[in-house]
Amino acid sequence: MIPSPQLPKTVSTMQRGKVFRRFASVLVSAIVSGEFSAWFVGGMLVASAIRKVERPNDLQVTDVRFKSESGSMIAAWHCPISTSRATIL
Repeated sequence: MIPSPQLPKTVSTMQRGKVFRRFASVLVSAIVSGEFSAWFVGGMLVASAIRKVERPNDLQVTDVRFKSESGSMIAAWHCPISTSRATIL
């Protein structure tokens, strides 16, 4: 008697669906994790850092203060230059 050739094993539709759901959940988790990480790191990079800045010794400036519309005081330096075109706060 001649042995019959073995047929290749096939993956059932249920197993394919299970593999696809697992892959989709891992992919969604990775995307959500990446988005959260980008949001968190971006927030850390643009967060204000309140600290005192010392006046440079070689720059001829005077300290000035302005009151904003909200009522808080804005501290700045005034550097008088005869050829200036703009002011930066």
